[in-house]
Amino acid sequence: MRTEAAARRTRRRPPGRGAPLRRSLRRLVAGGAALVLVGLAAWLAGDALRARAELRAASALVAGLQDGLAAGDLARVDGDLGRFRAHAAAARAALDGPAWSALAAVPVVGPNVRAVRTVTEVVDDVADAGPGLVAAAGALGDADLVTPDGRLALDLLDGLAPGVAAGDAAVQGGRARLAAAADADLWP
Repeated sequence: MRTEAAARRTRRRPPGRGAPLRRSLRRLVAGGAALVLVGLAAWLAGDALRARAELRAASALVAGLQDGLAAGDLARVDGDLGRFRAHAAAARAALDGPAWSALAAVPVVGPNVRAVRTVTEVVDDVADAGPGLVAAAGALGDADLVTPDGRLALDLLDGLAPGVAAGDAAVQGGRARLAAAADADLWP
């Protein structure tokens, strides 16, 4: 014999419904969440691979920049510097955005993510300071640092100071940021 409470439950819910429907809904929500997480992971992995490729391409240009500066070939240096800056900016952009900021806050992987982002930011900052340094190198190579009356050409050096100071600030600031990132608990 059925109790009154069991009879009421049966009247409210048609037979064959209830718990199986809730289980199916939970599975659907869990599957959707897993799909979103896998998609996000794939997107972040693609960004990381793109940043790595851009940093490698920028790194390959460094020797050409050094050789061009040593030879005084400023046309070559300008071309290489433009490509270097484009690769550095692309690497930085690949690791920028809210998803990367959120990943940097995750306890286990966060320090490595922050370190990689710091490297791309420093490379981009130094690349942005490059034109001022190249302009200074070109002006020094073309100019006479001593005036006809035997004095040092301070006006020339004063004009070059902002570009050199910006380059020095970018390099020194980058060194400090990289040192701080290296002190983090990073994966090998």
